[in-house]
Formats: sequence, structure tokens, C-alpha cells
Amino acid sequence: APQVAGIVALMLKMNPALSPAEVKYILEVTATDVTASPASAGYDDYTGFGLVNAEKAVTMAMKQALPADWNGDGNVETLDAVLYLTDYTNADAMTDLNLDTAQTADDMAIFLYSYAGE
Repeated sequence: APQVAGIVALMLKMNPALSPAEVKYILEVTATDVTASPASAGYDDYTGFGLVNAEKAVTMAMKQALPADWNGDGNVETLDAVLYLTDYTNADAMTDLNLDTAQTADDMAIFLYSYAGE
């Protein structure tokens, strides 16, 4: 779909280092599920992963480029750590910084390493 190609172009503009697998993963985890039943949330044969969510996909692509700038304002500050920890606690898929499809201590380590300026 042309809309998805445009969104991928925006993602790559924000983070040219994304691999094709990372782009695919980001599109999948940021999609808006359109199934009626929460019990059937996730991938299905009729709607795939759901509707592509441009804002979430581009935001996640940016966070892959500079993980510690969680609010995307160009600065790494205490607020970024608070926001990341809040999202991490709420099991937000965007906190999966190593893109291994699981929220683990490794993701927290990536954020903290980036936050420290490493």
C-alpha cells in the first residue's frame, strides 16, 4: 500500500540505520488492532496486525536511533527516564529497544546505557 511505503520512508528518514527486519517489526508492534474481541488481539488472517499507525511507527523508529530521548525533543533529560520507566512498567511494546519481541532487562540496559551518554 502506498501509505505504508510513505510511512516507511518517514521511519527511514528518522533512522536510516533501520534494517528491513526492524522496519517490519516496528510496523507490526505499533499497528492498531482492529479485531472486535480483546481475546483475539494480535495477528489474524483477515486483518493481519491491524491498521498501520504512522505516529507510533515513526516515533519508535526515532527511539531506535536515540533511545534515551524518549519524548523526542532532541534532549536527553530526567523526564525521558521517567517516561521510559512509566512505559516499561506498563509493558508498552515500544520499550522493546533490542527488537527481540520481548520486554526484558536488556531493553532497560540499552536505555540506561544511552541515557548515560554511552
